[in-house]
Amino acid sequence: MQRASVFGSAGYLGGELLRIILGHPGLELAHAVSASHAGRPLADVHRNLLGTTDATFSDAAPAAVFSGSDVVFLAWEPGRAQRVLVETFGAEPSSYPEAGPRIVDLSGDFRIADHAVYERAYGRAQEAPAWQSAFCYGLTDLERDRVRAARFIANPGCFATAALLAAGPLARAGLVASPIVVSGVTGSSGSGASAKPGTHHPTRAAAFRAYKPLVHQHEPEVARELRALGAPEATDLVFLTHSAPLVRGIHVTVTTRIEAARTREELVALYRETFAASPFVRLRDEPPDVSPLAGTNFCDLAVFARAEGTGTRVVVAAAIDNLVKGGSGQAVQNANVMLGLDERAGLGFVGLHP
Repeated sequence: MQRASVFGSAGYLGGELLRIILGHPGLELAHAVSASHAGRPLADVHRNLLGTTDATFSDAAPAAVFSGSDVVFLAWEPGRAQRVLVETFGAEPSSYPEAGPRIVDLSGDFRIADHAVYERAYGRAQEAPAWQSAFCYGLTDLERDRVRAARFIANPGCFATAALLAAGPLARAGLVASPIVVSGVTGSSGSGASAKPGTHHPTRAAAFRAYKPLVHQHEPEVARELRALGAPEATDLVFLTHSAPLVRGIHVTVTTRIEAARTREELVALYRETFAASPFVRLRDEPPDVSPLAGTNFCDLAVFARAEGTGTRVVVAAAIDNLVKGGSGQAVQNANVMLGLDERAGLGFVGLHP
């Protein structure tokens, strides 16, 4: 058994990590760190864990947690992971012990290496600039070999996960044309466990609105990764996000026009080939629905196409659970690959219907 620890374990992402680890055949929980809840049973905060474990929250110092773990998940708010790594191991990643645990960061601190772009996206300066290049972007379904060789993983953002799984095969096949329009919808759990004006239930329950138009923090990581997969440098990305009266779920629609004649059947074949080794990506004939994906690590995709002149208009719809495939489930999937475990380990649960 590999020892797994979670920082930020009292939040929504932390709770999902605990749920998955406690049912994982190859991981055992070493530390569930939350200073504000230290000594309390996990089920006091995560009521779904009642009766599943006697474990309690810990306030163990980072050095002790890292030294007693094989993999550490960082599920803090943005900014803290950078600060803790520098305080614990120094400003340079070369100071990290050779036998240190694998790290999966879910906070967004290491998704964008460009200092200026990071500051614009997150509204703060990087506190660990030298560490940025040490982190591998952990979109396992498209970068499995890189993840397998990594020690440090920057877990993708939830919107970014859905958008890249939808558009990535086109970029890799050299079929992307400008612009790419990404329109995404998310539920309230993506904003975290602390109530805010935009997530407080009385103001959210019947609301549907756009937010952060053209300035969402996940846009630059999507743009960068599309270029890394093969999209032209000058590709224009239009990124629009919406808040819906859902608790869980992200639905993304990617629209573009490719400068080649392709039938829907040809494009579906491309997606099937791209994700042939991906147990959690499923191709559907009809547009996917977020509801049956709640609590699962699956991404459901549907590809549509029509001829336009000498080219093809393409629409790809993707749906995921924002806390699992868009967060903690993908983090465990990355950890499985890094640790040499079955990629599906601990993640085989299906959704509910109805």
